Amino acid sequence: MFKSYDELITFSTTNPNKLIVLDFKASWCGPCKALKPFIEYLQNEYPMVVFEEIDIENEDLSCITEKFDIAKVPSLIYMKNGTMCHSLIGTNKENIENAVNEYL
Repeated sequence: MFKSYDELITFSTTNPNKLIVLDFKASWCGPCKALKPFIEYLQNEYPMVVFEEIDIENEDLSCITEKFDIAKVPSLIYMKNGTMCHSLIGTNKENIENAVNEYL
């Protein structure tokens, strides 16, 4: 969906009440693959939240990866109104879903 950091910020600021969860992953990352079904579950449970996968290996998206200084995957960045409100590293499902509920 987002092709640049500017697109992400524009969408977020023009939809100030919308929570965006960026899921930074890599094709070689086992925990990222294991987390995918849970993220899909969250997408179904929280249709008002925008979940966006960002492949850190995709050079076209490197501007987004670099802006958030992503060094480990899986990493999740929660944004609202153009601002990062939370971040998580890892696959703790309870923490991931709790953060969604906290920032809705």
